[in-house]
Amino acid sequence: MNFIILISFAINLFGVFNNDPIIICISQILLCLGFLFEHYSKNQISNLNPIVFYNLGMLLTSCAHTYAFLNIDKKDTLTYNYFHYSIPEHYVLAMEIFYLGVISVTLGFNFGLNFRPIVPKLQFSLPSSANYFVFGIIVTFLIFFSSFISLPGALQKIFLLLPLFYIFIVVRKSFIEDIKILRVYGLVVMSLITFQTILFSYLRSAIIMPIVVYLFATLTTKRTIRSFLTVDVILLFCLMLYLNSYFSVFGENRSGISTGYARIGQLYELNKNKNSNKPNEEGPARQDIFARASLINQLSQIGRLVKEDGFYDGKTLLYLTFAFIPRFVWPEKPIIQQGGWFALRIGQAIQNEYGKYNNSVNMTIYGEFYLNFGFVGLIICGFLFGMFICQFWLVSDFNGNHNNLLGAGFGLTLILAGFFQLGADLQFIVTQIAVYLMLLAISLILKKSNG
Repeated sequence: MNFIILISFAINLFGVFNNDPIIICISQILLCLGFLFEHYSKNQISNLNPIVFYNLGMLLTSCAHTYAFLNIDKKDTLTYNYFHYSIPEHYVLAMEIFYLGVISVTLGFNFGLNFRPIVPKLQFSLPSSANYFVFGIIVTFLIFFSSFISLPGALQKIFLLLPLFYIFIVVRKSFIEDIKILRVYGLVVMSLITFQTILFSYLRSAIIMPIVVYLFATLTTKRTIRSFLTVDVILLFCLMLYLNSYFSVFGENRSGISTGYARIGQLYELNKNKNSNKPNEEGPARQDIFARASLINQLSQIGRLVKEDGFYDGKTLLYLTFAFIPRFVWPEKPIIQQGGWFALRIGQAIQNEYGKYNNSVNMTIYGEFYLNFGFVGLIICGFLFGMFICQFWLVSDFNGNHNNLLGAGFGLTLILAGFFQLGADLQFIVTQIAVYLMLLAISLILKKSNG
């Protein structure tokens, strides 16, 4: 454990004793930097894993927390209205839940690296003669016709991830084997997906995801930061910053935005006029990217629920008892809507006569652990959860063979999940197990057909 992490512990204790959430946020930043420095001092940059991306994502979230608390009471900022349902008396508790959650998950994952996988690895390599151009055409077809194809459960998730799998695999292969044409294929598919999501998607994360995947694919093949910063990478970072300038108006006007080419002109006009209304006017909560990246709202609400109801002792986890039963076996299986239930419970959603919610708020993995079991349960469950994620990483055999199609794809799902908080709640475990089992079945079928 390095000096930066030890300093973080000291600052965190000081923040808790002084009831100051900003000081705790500073300790969060140092904690994530300490974990990243510890990994970088022992490994090359290309030897990355999901917990490194998790620490990187949590570093950005910690910076967002700090920025939010510095601006949360300023009525002339976009940040002000976004935190309209946060609970000030639970700010310190919320930040401590986050801090201990990051520690326990990270230590659990790193501890898990000492073991071998206890389930079969995902291994299916494409032949060296594989025609990636043909695969690219197939993936392009999937991009533009995906809205007309519906598959059950985990199979639908894998189907929707196929274009991202393609980008990730061909870009990594292009750098590792120095095949520049593959990088062109990856850029073309990435551009097509981004353009399609800009025109038709209502999720901001879906718009930037192809770019993020390209950047991650590049990062996992580089030995130094300097070699990572190529011209295409710098241009993509600039593109992400440009797209971010539209994201606040996109979120505020989501329900009224059209689809297709008309959306481009509409977004341009909305963005041009977005400063005509003051941020503290009555109306929808406006937001910037830092406010959006923070977890202050939901984690402080966790504190309120515990104060009013006490710890839930596993009640929010009851869906795990039936989640793995296929719907064709139990057609009436209840729909798992943890985010909807949480949004309803904190007053941010309504439930219709059919049991559906009109909104969803993520309680976070560590928030759900604390809500059920308190700080002791958060630390223990977080550690075990980190080990669980590590087992999945080991079965992907990500760093073993870059031609491993299924392993690289599954590793990508873990890397993306790591960067984005490892899921909104513990449904993430159910989803990952389902995806793993589906990919394992596919690998066995492909091996048998090749044999």
